[in-house]
Amino acid sequence: SWHQVRTALIAFGAVGLVELLLYKEFLLASFDPEMARTLGLPVSLLDLFFFLLLGITIPFAISIAGLLVAFAYLLLPGATGLLLARRLPGAFATAIAAGTIGSLIGTYLSWLLDTPTGPLDRLTRQLLTYLDQRWEVVRCMAELTFRVEGGSETSGQV
Repeated sequence: SWHQVRTALIAFGAVGLVELLLYKEFLLASFDPEMARTLGLPVSLLDLFFFLLLGITIPFAISIAGLLVAFAYLLLPGATGLLLARRLPGAFATAIAAGTIGSLIGTYLSWLLDTPTGPLDRLTRQLLTYLDQRWEVVRCMAELTFRVEGGSETSGQV
């Protein structure tokens, strides 16, 4: 119902705002907890708070989109972002773009083919992740070939 969607959007917006405000703290506590402790950050409390925020969003997502689609949203855009980006901020931006593009394509195809949105949406995002994995393999092979043929500055040639 529209009431569920409106309530979920408010919850998602609030969680997104909190995560945006605590972005650096969450990042440091997750990737370098010792440094975070040294800087005086409450790492255990930040971890607990992050998972609490995640726990708030999951039931809303499941109630609106269903279990399969909700977990596809949790996993596939992040995997795509990590495959394509070289740095973490780029991975975040790529994940958001991949999730949005996959959803738009999946929803459009669902409307065009008159099929249920959830499975087609998940399938579209999974296909994007698969194509990104293939692209990453090609990119790594090209870099390796470039290094082996002596084209890299680190090959010892001056």
